Amino acid sequence: MYSYTKRLSHFTGNGIETTYNDRNPFIIPNSVVDNGDGTYSENTTPISLENITDFYNTQSNPGIERGHVIDKTFVRLRDLSITYNIPSKLLKNTGLTNLSFSVYGKNLAMWTPDENPYIDPELSTFGTGLLSEQGEFGANPSQRSYGATLKLTF
Repeated sequence: MYSYTKRLSHFTGNGIETTYNDRNPFIIPNSVVDNGDGTYSENTTPISLENITDFYNTQSNPGIERGHVIDKTFVRLRDLSITYNIPSKLLKNTGLTNLSFSVYGKNLAMWTPDENPYIDPELSTFGTGLLSEQGEFGANPSQRSYGATLKLTF
């Protein structure tokens, strides 16, 4: 899926990939320089900070857009609830026929591949139909919630 959140984090310099070598100049590993005669030599010129920044800017390097497509695989612990029913023999002479107490949680855990520390794959502001399956467009993170329920039956 396409992740606009990943694109923005690269553009602003907040993406994990933009911190390579503590943002100091470096020589691109396994890179070469075209000698102009059909041969290549090992690259010995480090990339400056400006070039690092330009690399992640889609205006300067439109080819980087491919890097904003991420794996949509995920596993989520969506809902968990635990209920305890008070035994009816303890409710004698209370006027109650049933008493139960529950605690619950929603969106308690989610696993995504390492290449996706950016977004929840189920969230999208890209559309409502089939188009929404293609990516997110700056969606907010999903929320975790907790609660409790007390049920009394007279």
